[in-house]
Amino acid sequence: MARVRARRHGAHKVDVSLVGDYTHARNIDTGQPLPRISPLRVTFAVDYGYGLFGARGDGTRVGTASRAGR
Repeated sequence: MARVRARRHGAHKVDVSLVGDYTHARNIDTGQPLPRISPLRVTFAVDYGYGLFGARGDGTRVGTASRAGR
């Protein structure tokens, strides 16, 4: 996870974060790929804070499980 303070002005602050992970899943008995497991996931978020108050917006992008059935 990477988090960066993008802006600070008095009590206002904006942080940006990026998280990513990759999964390569196989059945240990057969060696076949496991279905419906997304191999790649990336999440981007923006956090705004003002004193005791804050808000967060984020979005997640996932890859397709295209290895299933091969």
